[in-house]
Amino acid sequence: MTSRKSRSSILKPRKLEEMFDSLSEDEVEVNEEVDAGVGVGKRKREHSTVPGKMEVFLRIRPTPEEALPECIHATGSNSIAISAPEGHMGTRNAEKSRIFAFSKVYEADTTNKELFSKQFSKRVNNALYPACESLAVFAYGITATGKTHSMEGNSADPGIIPQTLQLLFHNKSSDEEVSISMYEIYNECVYDMLGYASKGSNAGKPTSLKLKEDGSGQIWIPGLSRSVVETSEQAKDALALGLSYRKHAPTGMNKRSSRSHAVVLINIADAGTGEWRSSVSFVDLAGSERAQRTGNEGLRLRESVAINSSLMTLGRCLEALRWNHDNAKAKRKKHVPFRQAKITHAFKNAFLGSGSTVLLVNVSASAKDYEETVHVLKYASLATALPCSSQPTRAVVNIEPAAKRQREAGTGAAAAAVAAGEEMEYVSPGGEGDAELLAEENEELIEEVERLKRELFESERRAAEMEARIREEVADEMSELLREMEGSYHARLEAEVGAAKSAAPGATDSSKAEAEDLRRALSAAEAELSEAKAEIGAIQRANEENEHALVDSFKSLLEEETTQLKANAAMEKETLELQLERQRQENEGLTVRLRRMKEATVATLRRYQANLSPSRPVGSPLALTKLLEDSEKELVSSVEMVQGQPEPGPLHHPSLAEDFCDLAAEPEEAKENQPVAKKRGKKARRQRKPIGEAKVAQPTPVARRTRAGRRACAAIENVN
Repeated sequence: MTSRKSRSSILKPRKLEEMFDSLSEDEVEVNEEVDAGVGVGKRKREHSTVPGKMEVFLRIRPTPEEALPECIHATGSNSIAISAPEGHMGTRNAEKSRIFAFSKVYEADTTNKELFSKQFSKRVNNALYPACESLAVFAYGITATGKTHSMEGNSADPGIIPQTLQLLFHNKSSDEEVSISMYEIYNECVYDMLGYASKGSNAGKPTSLKLKEDGSGQIWIPGLSRSVVETSEQAKDALALGLSYRKHAPTGMNKRSSRSHAVVLINIADAGTGEWRSSVSFVDLAGSERAQRTGNEGLRLRESVAINSSLMTLGRCLEALRWNHDNAKAKRKKHVPFRQAKITHAFKNAFLGSGSTVLLVNVSASAKDYEETVHVLKYASLATALPCSSQPTRAVVNIEPAAKRQREAGTGAAAAAVAAGEEMEYVSPGGEGDAELLAEENEELIEEVERLKRELFESERRAAEMEARIREEVADEMSELLREMEGSYHARLEAEVGAAKSAAPGATDSSKAEAEDLRRALSAAEAELSEAKAEIGAIQRANEENEHALVDSFKSLLEEETTQLKANAAMEKETLELQLERQRQENEGLTVRLRRMKEATVATLRRYQANLSPSRPVGSPLALTKLLEDSEKELVSSVEMVQGQPEPGPLHHPSLAEDFCDLAAEPEEAKENQPVAKKRGKKARRQRKPIGEAKVAQPTPVARRTRAGRRACAAIENVN
């Protein structure tokens, strides 16, 4: 039975058939080859429609004799089979063979010229006018598998890049201008390879360039040198000059290992206006490697870490793109981590479908490279036939926006910009959008970690229960087996002893010796049986101890959780009781204060009522009004403090209603008890009496001497 890991890495037969049916003969083979080395004769300028998906071509490197045996063989023009070598872990896990499907498979005897003429000649022609469709080619694989040879080649067998330059200049029109830019990504820093040549021997420490992206998704590198070439010879010279500055170093697996990702950009623009039309990009990725096999240390080890990290990011990007395509109806898409590596960020538009994208996978058929090769095939198969038709057809990659409006003369301005530049670091222009994506990805990772923790705890619990159950079953079976063996031994020995006794009268010395041997055998069997019983008892005791330990551990865990919950509940209860006690004390204080305010208000009203009586003169109406206002304000503030909201007035409080009614009733009683004065005529009122003889009349209260005062006093008397 195939394990889960092997099933996830093998494409289903139905998908294989659909993918093979989607590939036509015109897309994978060209009957008429284009000789890129020929510069004379009639120009061949055939344009084809490149499918709206990412193409993945597999190329198998020839295996030297010292690297035999092989573990890869082609099963057809579009698939290969890889088998685990003898003694490998995969053979013990029933993963002896895996099948991977690609757009096209090229075996070890394929040359660079055949590969270019069959797969790249029409795509390169599409970059010219009128198609103007960009092309991006990636060389991907482990170290020492021939990626650089496929890209650069040699004098006898030129690589894809020299043949592309030859074909472009052979077929381009007079109004098309070709320029070359080259840079490498070394330890996640971008360096201008043509800028090295412009600085010469006095270059000193190389300058790291920025990678920028604007709001429209356009990606470019400010300060990157651009060399305008007019012939294929000039282009090849510029290519050789830039590649000579690429960083190489010997390792345990490759005598000349590339230590950086090299990028060659061929931009095609309008010769008159300088407007960009298309670009052809070649990316020679550094090979993945293991420190255990390469023996890298120090600087070489840091280089390996940077290379493997960027290639892992590339694999995660391909995996996320494949998941988003296979789950197109899902509400939430997976985040594609383009910004986690410079190489994936620089060519984000190419992976999203801007133009034609080709992934050239170079593999080694040697069984020594089985594990590394399986990882490469796994990620490369994810990109096979990955649809890109929903994205724009033209790529805007590594073209500075100013180049669309103003054309630079040669490379002088770019070289000066590089020479005057300072040491720069990579700056992500995403801003808040990147922060949100990172936060979202962080939340997903936290949820995944929590889920894995729960699964691990559950699996450990199930494993412990299963182990205890298996131990018990084994002990029971062993006990039953030993009992059966004991019974059979006793039965056989008793039968033999009985036969010997029956033949005892005529027994000879030999028969006696045989009987003695049987007795000794019986004693030995009984000793073995006792030993077996002791072992069974030890096993049973160990099982009981394990069960008790497991039960005790679960009980202790449950007790700890229960204790913690009780402690939390007690603390919460104590906190609530303290809050209730504090609130009760505050309420009592407010009640006392309210009672005092009530008494003060009643006393104030009584004093005011006394001022209204005719027996005592009081102050002016303004003084009475002020006294009422001060009393009302004091009572309103106290009520607001107690209840948290304003009250209509002091006389509306329910607890004071009866007192106010009693006070209001007193003036009527006073009026009834007063003596009635006799009426006098006008003459009597007008007659003046001497001061000494005049009676002292009862004075009118001051509050009633004016019309406003009388209205105020009447309103107060009518209050209930």
